[in-house]
Amino acid sequence: MMAMGAASKTGALGHGRITDDGLISVVSHCKHLKHLRLRALGHSSPLFSERGFDAVAQSCSRLKTFALEWSGSHGGRTSNRSNKEDTLNTASAICRIIEANPNLTILSVDWCLIGREFEIVIEAACAHLSKLELLRVGGFHSLATIAPLIRCNPSLTQLILLDMMTTTISPSEIEMFFYDNDLNRPPLHNAIESAEHPPVTNREFTLRLETLELDGTGHILSTLPLVSRFSNLTRLKVAPSRLSASMPFERTDSLVSDAIKVLPNLKYLEIPIVGNGPIFAVTESCLKLEEFDLVDGAQVTDQAIILLVKACHRLKHLHLGSAATTTDASLLVVARTLNKNLISLTLPFRNLNLTYRVLDELCQYCPNLETLLNVPVLGNIGNCGVTKETVLSTVPLMRRLKKLGLCFVGVGMQGVFGIFMSRFEIENLKKTCVRLKTVVMNA
Repeated sequence: MMAMGAASKTGALGHGRITDDGLISVVSHCKHLKHLRLRALGHSSPLFSERGFDAVAQSCSRLKTFALEWSGSHGGRTSNRSNKEDTLNTASAICRIIEANPNLTILSVDWCLIGREFEIVIEAACAHLSKLELLRVGGFHSLATIAPLIRCNPSLTQLILLDMMTTTISPSEIEMFFYDNDLNRPPLHNAIESAEHPPVTNREFTLRLETLELDGTGHILSTLPLVSRFSNLTRLKVAPSRLSASMPFERTDSLVSDAIKVLPNLKYLEIPIVGNGPIFAVTESCLKLEEFDLVDGAQVTDQAIILLVKACHRLKHLHLGSAATTTDASLLVVARTLNKNLISLTLPFRNLNLTYRVLDELCQYCPNLETLLNVPVLGNIGNCGVTKETVLSTVPLMRRLKKLGLCFVGVGMQGVFGIFMSRFEIENLKKTCVRLKTVVMNA
């Protein structure tokens, strides 16, 4: 795979960036290139032009992956736009790349293209691509815009939707996304109709998606209510937007709870929840779950965590966000119940309720633990909290531990610097814990 950052055709070459000339040089010398990924870093890196993309179209006809990715930092998608004619020409050059590579299985259109520029790229993909397995799209205004492309690719199993530009969805959009109302084309789930069952309008087709990732607040009221229709999902990720710091968690809790109640095949779930509701829904339906990240979880209680691990015995990776009210009561049950299955555990960030007993139980019951993060290290040795000395004596007993994360919380005048681990102490810890390679410290 060739992966590179983006710069302008005349701009100075910076760290990790490449110009049109660089792109032309690469594709002209790599005639058998199969995977090409271009990443833009916001307005600090103007994008490739028509000239660079045309070189790709002329030189590459065997691509399996063509990915245009925007970092989501340094301002909005319009920050890189020059005049309208130039951007339309650039979009047309991208279309020619797609036309020259009909065997693409991975396509990402997450670029600084908006309006008509975005639409013509999607139209080209719809006209020429039918073997896509992964589709990543960013900065679109309507599900109806991408629905035809999804319908043309029956092998699509992974869909990543980023920065949807609206929070509303009309009934006609839902109909276009989930129903085939073209009399001349059979539904997606049954491409060959018998004479006794001719195709009809408004017939629902089955989406075979196994992975769905939603990034951005626009999906809360638009896409989340439809998630329950993706019955084959094994992986669901809902993330805060790259352009905003938070999501309206209460509304998200309700919508996610409704959706996952009918998604029994989920194995990976990452959702920015605030309370117990979605966890209770998981315990009722998602018994195959292997990884759960609740991202935030500020109001999640011990009761919910206990029910979760007792219902989902296959859990291998558990990330508890910032569940500040949880205590030893639930973490001890986590260790004893998940036992040998547990591979990685992220404790609630800055949770001062946890004591040294959590580390002791993890040592005793979780011999396969490889990652342990957010261990709260306190400066006050007069209570039962985890201290630096506790870490130095307990962690070496975790024989398979490869990554350790410590969260130092200073108390009183001693402050955080009084309990911070020195480089010498960290190196000694790595020596006594043979597999430990990474120690992350937060304060």
